[in-house]
Amino acid sequence: MKVAPQIYIKDSAEAAAFYQKAFGLTIGMTDMNDDGTYKHVSLMFGKTEILAIGENSDNISYYSNVSNEEPISINLWELATNEAVDHAFTVLREGAYRIDNKPDSPEWDNDFEHYGFSVLDKYGVNWWICR
Repeated sequence: MKVAPQIYIKDSAEAAAFYQKAFGLTIGMTDMNDDGTYKHVSLMFGKTEILAIGENSDNISYYSNVSNEEPISINLWELATNEAVDHAFTVLREGAYRIDNKPDSPEWDNDFEHYGFSVLDKYGVNWWICR
C-alpha cells in the first residue's frame, strides 16, 4: 500500500517546479488545464509519488462538503487485492457526498490501468483508491 497527499494550490506549475527543486523530485503523470496549470501533477522520488498537486480554481469548492476549507485528497494505491479495494469502497461510500460516475462498485479504468474508485466521503475527504 502507498499513500500520497494531493494538494490544491494557486500557481500549480510554479509550485511543482519549486517542490522539484527543493526535494530533488521529478515529474510523473500530468494532466494539464487549458491555461497551463495542472489539473494533476505527480511529483516523484525515484519511482514513488510523494506529492500530487492540482490547481486551486474558483470552483474548487466542488470538492469540499460544507465549509470553505481547502479540500483534502488522499491517493491510495497498490492495495494488495481487489477485495481490499472493494472493502474500502463499501466503507467509504457510506454517507458519501459524491462517488465519481456513481458506480455501484469499484471499476477497471483502461486509461490508467487500475481497478479502483474515487469518492468524496462524509467527512469531506476526497479519496482516490486503486489496486
